[in-house]
Amino acid sequence: MLGRAFEQRGDVRPAQFLLVPQRTGLASSSASGSYGAAVTGHVRRTTDAVLALIQTNTTLTLHRADTLLTRDKLIYSGFSESGYDLWNVGAALGEHLKAIVAVEPQNLNRVQNDYRPRKKIDGGNAAEGETAPKPERVGPPPAVGKDVIPGLLKRGVKIYIIGRHHRQYGPRVPNHPLLVKLPQDPAAVFAYPPSASANDFVKYRIQRILDPSSDPLMPDDEREILDALAIRGITGEKALASILVKEANDDDSIPDGLQRWYSHQFALSGGDELTFDPTAMYGTPIEYRTWFQVAVHDIG
Repeated sequence: MLGRAFEQRGDVRPAQFLLVPQRTGLASSSASGSYGAAVTGHVRRTTDAVLALIQTNTTLTLHRADTLLTRDKLIYSGFSESGYDLWNVGAALGEHLKAIVAVEPQNLNRVQNDYRPRKKIDGGNAAEGETAPKPERVGPPPAVGKDVIPGLLKRGVKIYIIGRHHRQYGPRVPNHPLLVKLPQDPAAVFAYPPSASANDFVKYRIQRILDPSSDPLMPDDEREILDALAIRGITGEKALASILVKEANDDDSIPDGLQRWYSHQFALSGGDELTFDPTAMYGTPIEYRTWFQVAVHDIG
């Protein structure tokens, strides 16, 4: 998926590199973010150095002739908890940004996570029966998306919000031509349990439960589950509802030690565009684009 999202052939867009920062750990990172230089003013110089190294020491940037490439402004993307860094970047580096791609980011309308280190407190324990207060955070509070987005839009920075923007991931800011929300019909796409009528992407994802015969490569353990449900008369959409229970879609549930977060994960991996052979859904090649890929190609 990521390879296709950033691939360039000839004059076809996009001409981009995906750079993933190495997590350094809170102890050695900046107080304004959990990824060190990736969320500070150093990121511009760091990315310039990375691209210079790639161009001078690899063949990845060869484009018809060995010419010096011009560099555009930065595109930042983040998913879920990395919203903490995303909006800090927007507040600090707005003039160097071309676009932001935010996939169900936290800290969008309020502070949901705060990774600033806490002050160390010396002294004795709390009195008996009392709870010791938590030490204060160090540094300014993290930025919140709804406070940062309007300024970015004024600078001409395009903002993509991907996921359940009809619910908790809708930024509380006025609509704007540069503010793009994907998908266009989130209520249908993120209906739960999911419905095959939402789009072909969702249909492809759940068809093996609705019709086990459509997946000739289904693992034995999964087929046993569906067979056991079928013996009880639970098939089709009833089987789907029995497997995709409410807890599997909650964003804070760990029903059996596994975090499922169905819709939250689908925001990153899902899309509207999928082409497949409806007579043989599985075991045949498919072509698809995620919402993330749509945003990347649209930015160019």
